[in-house]
Amino acid sequence: MTLAASRTGHRAGRAQAGDVDPDLRSLAAEQAETGTLNWLATVGLLYQEQQLRNQRLAHRLTRLFATLAVVTTGQSLLWIVAIGVR
Repeated sequence: MTLAASRTGHRAGRAQAGDVDPDLRSLAAEQAETGTLNWLATVGLLYQEQQLRNQRLAHRLTRLFATLAVVTTGQSLLWIVAIGVR
């Protein structure tokens, strides 16, 4: 399996973080038998792709949690004001 084929196959599969490891192990084992270091480059590139995906997800979740915090704080303040009005 070539580097380009492994990268396109990985993208097409939309693998999650847990799904990547078995693929990387089998690819590394195949390429290690040939005595080349292509497997190391493949692992590095796949790791970088996974890291970028995780980074985008982390940013999205950060924004969602910040929005939730603002809404919850606003709701709590309105509740405190409503109790004070009675």
